[in-house]
Amino acid sequence: MLCKKGMRDLYVKRVLLLIVVLVVVLAGCSSGNGNSSSSSSSSSSSSSEVQTGKDNRPSPSAPKAKVYISVNEVIEEKDWNFEVTKFQFTQDLEPGNPKSYYTHYPVRDTDNIYLVISLTAKNTAEISLRADSVGGMTAIYDGKYRYNSFLVIEEKDGSDFGYPNITSIAPLTSGMFHFLAEMPRTIANETQTPIEVEIVVNDNPYYLVIR
Repeated sequence: MLCKKGMRDLYVKRVLLLIVVLVVVLAGCSSGNGNSSSSSSSSSSSSSEVQTGKDNRPSPSAPKAKVYISVNEVIEEKDWNFEVTKFQFTQDLEPGNPKSYYTHYPVRDTDNIYLVISLTAKNTAEISLRADSVGGMTAIYDGKYRYNSFLVIEEKDGSDFGYPNITSIAPLTSGMFHFLAEMPRTIANETQTPIEVEIVVNDNPYYLVIR
């Protein structure tokens, strides 16, 4: 049979044991909550990174609208100011004021014809530029058939044609250029089907409606 002192000691031991058990349980719960919070924070951070990455992706740019020009409209570009002066269909391009001997450009196939785009271009750069650096031209028939062109330059007095790859245009002076696109002659005889030309200067396209 236990005495009062023994019973008191036993009671104290049980209380201490209960306190120890409570401390262990509370410590475990606190650790679990910390891990959950850390996991939640990590998950939130990961989700934020994914969302940020999605938002930063570049959106596709809208296509540029076509720029249409008119005959005798002056277009200012880097190094060149140009102006379409006329267009014509012909099977043989001759200079405007030919002399006894001159160069001319007949079509190689008599079933074909040239669409000729004539323009003046002024060199606004501070140095001389090769004539063939002015740009290029493509004829577009019915919105889908494309005909490339070649370039010739006309002498200032109109007496002959020169070669643009060996001709220089001095600063603040102009040259007369002709783009020739060869195509079937039937295209020139039609009146309903649309045809336009794309003139590219400094990689910038300009469009001129022929009909």
